Amino acid sequence: KIRNTSSIPLKNISELTITTKQNDAIRDIKWNPSSQYSFATIHDSGTILKYDTRYPSQAEKKISAHDGPGLCIHWMYEGTDFLASGGRDGKLCYWYMGDSRPSLGMPEVSINVGSSIDKLKFRPSGEREKQSGFQTQSGYYMNDHEVAVSCPKNQSKNNVILYKPSQMYMPLKVIGTQRSTTGFVWFDENNLFSIDKGNCINGFDLNKEPEMKDNLGGKGMKWRDIEGDGLVFASPIGVKERYTMLEPFVEDFEEDMIGEQDDYNGEHTGQSISTVNSFKNSFSNS
Repeated sequence: KIRNTSSIPLKNISELTITTKQNDAIRDIKWNPSSQYSFATIHDSGTILKYDTRYPSQAEKKISAHDGPGLCIHWMYEGTDFLASGGRDGKLCYWYMGDSRPSLGMPEVSINVGSSIDKLKFRPSGEREKQSGFQTQSGYYMNDHEVAVSCPKNQSKNNVILYKPSQMYMPLKVIGTQRSTTGFVWFDENNLFSIDKGNCINGFDLNKEPEMKDNLGGKGMKWRDIEGDGLVFASPIGVKERYTMLEPFVEDFEEDMIGEQDDYNGEHTGQSISTVNSFKNSFSNS
């Protein structure tokens, strides 16, 4: 046993204290997997700060990320300098936090989730380590790495949602639970575990979860001509195998309707010309 003979009580003293100079609470902090010295924080004001522990007196980078409280952040896997953030404004944003190019102060990708984002974590790479890249709205390329977010049950029907940055307007997969999710963790690239307010631990195999596009309706609408004054046709989209038998019928119906409209346009044009000629003749006779 080791005994302390001093009358002064032991105290925990931090080796490093950084004052962020922000007048609001820090909501989340994450270390950069690509650097042993840098980390990022997100604040109630929606601000993201990047720090280097070797130079703690001032933040390396400051970004006004969200309108309202920022709630969570997570770095992409090692070898990239991208950070994802979520806030109460319902936006999922991807930010470039590196130094190899100038920061434009705008997100590389911004996805409107529609409800407050409490937690977010990038999907582990595993066998999917080599991701395809795409060009962001800033003109630079970014890995198309998937991220899972959790939303409160009272604001969203789906507690855990999986997004791809290149697919901004539609989730990749949605996972619903009975009660609000309070946290989740990736076991590997295909298995995810969540905990909820119903005292349950839920495990999901994403290989068995359907993609969002598979649950879309099978009808769409399109204009006949570019001016926008043509007819509207319903055409099968989404899961094609559901509508294989309808495709010939839809194509024949569209051709018949186009022919009928052309005949109508021809007759209408002829009537207009004859009316104009009659008016000219009456005017000259008078």
